[in-house]
Amino acid sequence: YEKVLNEMLGHLERHPRSKGLRVSWLQLIEPVFNAMGVIIVAHFRRIFPLIFKWLHADDDKTVLL
Repeated sequence: YEKVLNEMLGHLERHPRSKGLRVSWLQLIEPVFNAMGVIIVAHFRRIFPLIFKWLHADDDKTVLL
């Protein structure tokens, strides 16, 4: 799971404003987070900047997620 998450985060970091990627990721990431357990803490440094950018997204779909 860690390698998969690294790939996903790398792609999201290269395209942080992509609405399609953002919405898909927010809808489908929960099972990966659950499977990773405590290891997810090691990735907070990469996850939180993306989430903070997305908090200011202007589309309704992201705001609801």
